[in-house]
Amino acid sequence: MSEGPRVLPAMLRRQAAQHGDKLRFLVVGSIGFAVDGGILLLLNSFAGWTPLAARAVGFPVAVSVTWWLNRIWTFRDGRARSMEHQYALYLIVQLAGLAINFAIFAGLVRLSWFASWPIAALAVASIAAMFVTYTLSRYVAFAAPRR
Repeated sequence: MSEGPRVLPAMLRRQAAQHGDKLRFLVVGSIGFAVDGGILLLLNSFAGWTPLAARAVGFPVAVSVTWWLNRIWTFRDGRARSMEHQYALYLIVQLAGLAINFAIFAGLVRLSWFASWPIAALAVASIAAMFVTYTLSRYVAFAAPRR
């Protein structure tokens, strides 16, 4: 009998173990995007706020949600630090991501098509910042403290 059918599940388990945190980070980031984007749409569409002002409200809420979910699910091994210390590190990481995200978002919403669809600008900006925030989250905010 061939080893093929048994090898594939083992390979998938190894890949999931190796890259599971990236997938969980992507899921948590998607939730953060939904929070940030939902606030953006509500404040922009229904309250008449500018997209930039709406992001000023949505971003801090999304940061808090994603920090909590990343702490309890994505980077479980990174819970050795106090919640306050870790939140401060995560906030610094997210501010770096925000600099990238907001610069791209602000530039895009100045273009006519993106001005009409600010959620599309948010999506493009969020994807660009995701690579930086994953790396800094993994190796700074949720890294095990040095002894």
